[in-house]
Amino acid sequence: MSRFLRDELIKLAPYTPGEQPSDMSEYIKLNTNESPYPPSERALSVKNLRPLNRYCDTEATVLKDAVASYYGLKSDNIIVSNGSDEALAFCFMAFCGKNKGAAFGEVTYGFYPVFCNLFGIDYKTVPLDSDLSLDPKKFYGLKRTIFIANPNAQTGIAMSLTDIEGILKNNPDDVVILDEAYVDFGGETA
Repeated sequence: MSRFLRDELIKLAPYTPGEQPSDMSEYIKLNTNESPYPPSERALSVKNLRPLNRYCDTEATVLKDAVASYYGLKSDNIIVSNGSDEALAFCFMAFCGKNKGAAFGEVTYGFYPVFCNLFGIDYKTVPLDSDLSLDPKKFYGLKRTIFIANPNAQTGIAMSLTDIEGILKNNPDDVVILDEAYVDFGGETA
C-alpha cells in the first residue's frame, strides 16, 4: 500500500505502543502511567473483566483475530479505531494531500468535504443522476483518491459489485475507499 501514501508520510515510522507483558506480577511498569497496585476489592466486585489498573491491549489483538477469522482475513488487514470517522480521517490523511485530491459523490456522507477542508485537500464532487444514483463511469480515470459510501449515506442507493469493480479497473493507480457503514441495511459488501 505504500505506493499510495502521501510523500510526506512515507518516511514516518509508525507508533509502537509500549509492551504489555502478560505476567504483570513480576513487574512494576511506570512508562504508561499505570498503577502498580490492583484496584480495591470493592471495585473488583463490580466488574472483573481485566485488571482495572492496566491499559487494555493497545493492538486489540483478540478483537482483530476474531474479526479476521469471521471474515476470512489476516489480522494485519484489520484496523480497530474509535469509530468509522476516525478510520476515514486516517484515509484522507494517508492517501490524499497536495499532490493527490479526493473525489466523492456530490450528495453523500457530509463529513467527506469536512475532512478535505480540514486537511487542505482539493476535492471534486461527482453529480448524482436524475434518479439520485451515482454513475460509476463518472469516477473513471479521475486520478484522485475516490471515496464511495455504499450504500450512499444520503440516498440509500447502493452500487453493484460490478459497478465497483469497474471503478477499480478504471483507476488502477489510485486508492478507492468503500465506506460500507450502512451496508448491513442494503447492498452487498465488497
